[in-house]
Amino acid sequence: MTYQVLARKWRPQTFESVVGQEHITDVLKNSLASGRIHHGYLFNGIRGIGKTTTARILAKALNCVHGPTPTPCNQCEFCREIIDGYSLDVEEIDGASNRGVGEVRVLQENTNYAPSRSRYKIFIIDEVHMLTTEAFNALLKTLEEPPPNVVFILATTEPWKIPPTILSRCQQFTFKPGSAAQIMALLKKVVAHEEIAISDDSLALLVKSAGGSVRDGENLLDQVIGFCGNQVRDLDVRYVLGIPDRQLLWEFVTALFTHQSSQIFSLLDRLVNQGYHLRFFCMELMERIRNMIVLKVAVQPDAYLSLFDYNRAELARYASQISLSELQQMYWILAQVEQEMKFSPHPRYLLEFALVRMANVQALDSLEEISAQLQQIQTEIRPSAGKIAELVERVQTETEGQMPTLSATELQQLWEDVLLRVKDVRPPLAARLKQAIPVHLTYDEFLLGFHPDAEFSRQALDDAKNRDILAGVLREYIGRPVRVAATTTETGVSFEAIRKIHDEVVAAIPRPEIKAQQVKSGPPPTERRSRKNNDGWQARASTPRYKPQIQVTVQDVVKLFDGEIEK
Repeated sequence: MTYQVLARKWRPQTFESVVGQEHITDVLKNSLASGRIHHGYLFNGIRGIGKTTTARILAKALNCVHGPTPTPCNQCEFCREIIDGYSLDVEEIDGASNRGVGEVRVLQENTNYAPSRSRYKIFIIDEVHMLTTEAFNALLKTLEEPPPNVVFILATTEPWKIPPTILSRCQQFTFKPGSAAQIMALLKKVVAHEEIAISDDSLALLVKSAGGSVRDGENLLDQVIGFCGNQVRDLDVRYVLGIPDRQLLWEFVTALFTHQSSQIFSLLDRLVNQGYHLRFFCMELMERIRNMIVLKVAVQPDAYLSLFDYNRAELARYASQISLSELQQMYWILAQVEQEMKFSPHPRYLLEFALVRMANVQALDSLEEISAQLQQIQTEIRPSAGKIAELVERVQTETEGQMPTLSATELQQLWEDVLLRVKDVRPPLAARLKQAIPVHLTYDEFLLGFHPDAEFSRQALDDAKNRDILAGVLREYIGRPVRVAATTTETGVSFEAIRKIHDEVVAAIPRPEIKAQQVKSGPPPTERRSRKNNDGWQARASTPRYKPQIQVTVQDVVKLFDGEIEK
C-alpha cells in the first residue's frame, strides 16, 4: 500500500473530530437534527483549518443512509463513496481552474438533473473567490432558487473578494485558527499512534510554525519525521524549520540588553553560517520582546504570554534587566526592519544595523519625570517660594514712616516675582518693565529706575492703564495700595546692554551658509531708462539695493523682549 501523508490520513470524518470549530459544527448538527437544511453555505477562514473537510462531512450527513443525521455512519455505500471521492452526487469544483461563465453554465445544467442515487445533489466549490465577476453574476439566480435537493457549499480564504449578492444568499460560517493547545493535543495523539519519539519542546516549535493551521502542523510533523525518522531531536527540528538555536537567541538578547554592539556581528555571522532564515530569527526575537512587554504591562500576563520553547521564569529574568521604554523601541525597530527585509537584496545588512541600533537604545523618561525635572530646574534658578513669602511678609508688616527693611538683592528678587504676576495679566507690559530696576519700596510708594537709553520702556508707565495694572498687582501682593513712580538712573538696563543681548540672540540663530560667488567680467551695470522731458529718454545706471548682513525676523524681536504676539 502506498504511503499516505499525515494530513490525509488524519483527516476528520465526523463533526466531533474537527479541531477547534465547535461553534460551527454545533450549528450544523442542530440544523441536521431539526431538518432546517439551507440550500447554500459559505465556509471562510485561513488555510488548513477544516473548511473542505467540514463540507465533506456535511455532504455525508445529508446523504448517509441514516440521514440526514448529525452523525454519519462512514460505513454505508453513500458515505464510502464520498470518503473515497467518487460519488456521482457530490461534485467538488476547484474555483481557481473553473472560474469562467462557461464552467458556471455547465454547473447550472447539472443542477437540473435529479440525484442519481443519493438524497441530495451537492456542489462543493473550493476557492470560490477566484470566480470572475461574470461567473458570480451567472450563479446568482441558481444560488438563490436552486432546484429541490440541491445544496451548494462554498469555501474560501478571502471572503472580502466575494460579491455581497453572493454572500446574502448563503449562510456564512467563519472558521477560527486552531489554538496552540488544540493543535498540540492533536500532534501528541498523532505521534503516539505513529510511535514517534519527540519532545514537547519540539512539538511546541511545530505548533508555533503552523500559525494556527492544523494541516500545516501535520505537514511539518511529516517533514520532520521524514528527516529524522522515528527518533526526533530538538536540534534537528530547529534545523528543518529554520528556527535559530535557543541558546543563540538568548545570547542575542544578552548582547542587546547589555549594549554590547561589538558582539552583534559575530553572533549574526554564526546565525548565517548555521543556515537559519534571517526573517525567522527576526520574528523569534520579536516574540521574546513582545512577551517581555506583556510581562511588564499586563495585570495577568500568564493569560497573554506566548511561551513555546522557553518558560516564564527564564523570560522574567531577562525582562528584569531592561526598562519598558527600551523594549518598546527595540520592538518597533525589529518590526520595521522585518518589513524592509522582504524587498531588500541585502537583508543581512539591514538586520545588522537594526541590531546595532537596538543595542544603543536608551531608556526614555516618562512625562511625569520630565515635568518633575523642569520644576526642579525652575526651583533652582528662581528664589524659593518660602523665601518670597518671607520677603512679602516683611513688607506687609511695615508701618507708615518706617524705613524699608529689604536689601537691594531682596528687593530685586521680589521685583522678579512681581514681573511674573504682571506677565500673567499683560505680557507686553512685563516685557517693557524688564528693563527697569527697583530703586526702593516704601510704605506707600514703589520707585522704578530706567536707564536714559530706555526711555521707550519708561514711557510705558506714563499710560494710566499700565500704572493701574502694576499698582493692582502690587496691592494684591503686599496687601495695601502703593503708588507707582518712575525715575531715570544710570544703573538701569542701557540700550548698549540691550543691543549686546540682541546680538547674542541673533548670533545663536542657525542660518544657511552663503557661499561667495565669483564676479565675472562683462558689460557695465544694467541701465534703466527714465523720462526726463518730452525731448526723449535719458539712460541712468541702476544702483544696487541695500541688503543687511543679518536679517532680523519678528520672532527674533519677540524672543529678545520676551513678549507674545497678540494679533
